[in-house]
Amino acid sequence: MEPVKTIKLSKKHVNKQMIMGVVLTILGVVGLVIGAAHILGLGIFFLVIAIVQKERNIFKIFENNLEMKMGPIAPTKYIRFTDFTRVENIEDKKITVYYKDAGKERKIRLHSSVFESDDIKYLLDLVDKNLQSAA
Repeated sequence: MEPVKTIKLSKKHVNKQMIMGVVLTILGVVGLVIGAAHILGLGIFFLVIAIVQKERNIFKIFENNLEMKMGPIAPTKYIRFTDFTRVENIEDKKITVYYKDAGKERKIRLHSSVFESDDIKYLLDLVDKNLQSAA
């Protein structure tokens, strides 16, 4: 089954990590001379994280549910749209989406600056639409 829409991290966020990786790698190479080689490892770490996250889908939106995988080794969560209970949007920066999972209320915390604004708007509209239809 093909997703209706996929949501990735914003290019701006990934580019920040890439730039940080390049800068720390350069500093690490210079640090080899003065004995601060650990910075080189940190730079390579940031580069690897940026490369992994560049094309990874965080959310896959299907007709009846949402598939969420926040990290490469994080478990995949499947949330039905009917399980959404409420949304909190704090200053358009931090978004918390609440949903029911096995009778317990769970939450997803999102920082809107790491996603494209159109994608966040689409996701929030989708949750709001399903909350209104459930009410």
